Amino acid sequence: MKRFLLKSLAFLVFLIPLYAIFLLLWGLFVPPKFGNNLFFPRGGNGHLHTRINELDKYKEVDILFLGSSHAYRGFDPRVFEEEGWTSFNLGSSNQTPLQTHLLLKRYLKQLNPKVILYAVSPESFQMDGIESALDVLANSTPDSLSFKMVSELHHIQTYHAWIYASMLKFLGIGENFREAPETFKDVYISGGFVENKLNGFSADFEKGDLGSEFDYQWTHFESVVNHARLNIIPVILVATPLAPSHPHRKNPSVNWKERIASYGTFIDFNSPRVNWTEADFFDTDHLNQQGVIRFNRMLIDSLRVRKLLEVQDALLLQ
Repeated sequence: MKRFLLKSLAFLVFLIPLYAIFLLLWGLFVPPKFGNNLFFPRGGNGHLHTRINELDKYKEVDILFLGSSHAYRGFDPRVFEEEGWTSFNLGSSNQTPLQTHLLLKRYLKQLNPKVILYAVSPESFQMDGIESALDVLANSTPDSLSFKMVSELHHIQTYHAWIYASMLKFLGIGENFREAPETFKDVYISGGFVENKLNGFSADFEKGDLGSEFDYQWTHFESVVNHARLNIIPVILVATPLAPSHPHRKNPSVNWKERIASYGTFIDFNSPRVNWTEADFFDTDHLNQQGVIRFNRMLIDSLRVRKLLEVQDALLLQ
């Protein structure tokens, strides 16, 4: 029996690097359509690769933006810069609290913000986080934090993506990769923002209610808030505007809003008092540039009235 176990262990030691090499060759030479278990969206829709590479230029900022596309399409650093505040947008596509927690632990010390503005929505608690995890794995450096995320998700795609990313890093493959800063519909703006260039409204993008929530997403959300507070950085939770036709505008989740508000300062820009029209949006979830500027100026006014950009005042109000 002991001899059998030793042989099995030796076989595994041989098999693991062989499997990693197989994944590397598959990822490099086999078109993605021939395999669903290795998905590596380097240079995806959210410009996360460019955003992460740009971080080297940022050491300390006044404001750090977190969240999904509601964040990187909703908070424009240029508007805040006009008011004298430096900022960086660390949003990513379909970012759930699991990825927010990872990115915060990885980059908080470097960016050392005075305030965090975190775009929150019901959908981010209803997603398992696999899609966002693949985006993070493909467009940032694999490390122990990302492996911990992969282990928690326990999904074959995220395991494969982490192994593949690690092999690319070890061999120095793809180090010179750069994604185009501009596509037919978007342009990346320094500081992490993605500006939409299209005119007109489309109702094609509409998630609605995705179902039940994942408890671990709430656990990570709480960890995000607590991690920031341990570093004496207030977190302001923001419900970004949704188009009038969005399901969560027509049927708002009162329980979700009450639970979110229990974690600290919560500013909701979907209350009946705010008159949003389809002219402010390019789809039901995202503002167009005209809407972004309007929303950001309203947000800045709200922050000023509440004195939330002054650290001590913000801490007292939470």
